[in-house]
Amino acid sequence: MNEVLGDLLGHHCLVYLDDIITFSRSINDHVKDIRAVLHALNNHNFKLNLPKCALIHERIEYLGHEIDHTGYRPLQNNIKAVIDIPTPTTYDEAHRFYGMANYYRSFIKNFAAVAHPLQRFQAKKGEFVWKAEQQLAFDTLKKHLVSEPCTLNFPISNVPFILATDASSKNGIGVTLKQKIDKHEH
Repeated sequence: MNEVLGDLLGHHCLVYLDDIITFSRSINDHVKDIRAVLHALNNHNFKLNLPKCALIHERIEYLGHEIDHTGYRPLQNNIKAVIDIPTPTTYDEAHRFYGMANYYRSFIKNFAAVAHPLQRFQAKKGEFVWKAEQQLAFDTLKKHLVSEPCTLNFPISNVPFILATDASSKNGIGVTLKQKIDKHEH
C-alpha cells in the first residue's frame, strides 16, 4: 500500500493492512482527497467492497479509537473490556491485561513506569506470583484509563510547539512535543 498510495500517506490518508482512512481540513478538500485515493487504487487495479466503505463522516471508529476533527480517544467499550478484567491468576491472564493496557499506553501518563511491575509476566518463568506491587500497577492502570482525559488532541498549526527533552547516560532519551493552549500545556 505504501507504493500504491505514495505521497498521499500521512498527508491525506493512513493505512493499516486493508483499512484506509482519509482525512481533510474541509469538505471540498475531502472530496479531492478521496478522489486522489480512489485514483491511486484504480491505477493499481484495486477493487473496493462498497458495503464496507464509509465516506465523508465527521466521526469514525478506527482500530479501537473514535476519531473526529479534534482528536482521538479509545472506544469506551474497549476501555470497559480492560476495566472489567479481574485480577490475573496466571501468566496468560497477566499478559492479556498488559497487552490490552499497552495498546492504549499513549493515553496513560507515565505508562512505562506505572506498568513496569507487570513486565516480569511477559516471560513465563517460574511460578506465577502476584504481589502488592503488581496489584498496585494493575489498579493504577485501570484508574488512569477511566479518570484521565482520554483524548489526544491533534496539533493546532498556528500555535507554537514546545519541545522538551531529557537525556540520561543510563536510561536513554525522552522527548515531549507540546502546545500551550489557555495557559495549559498539552
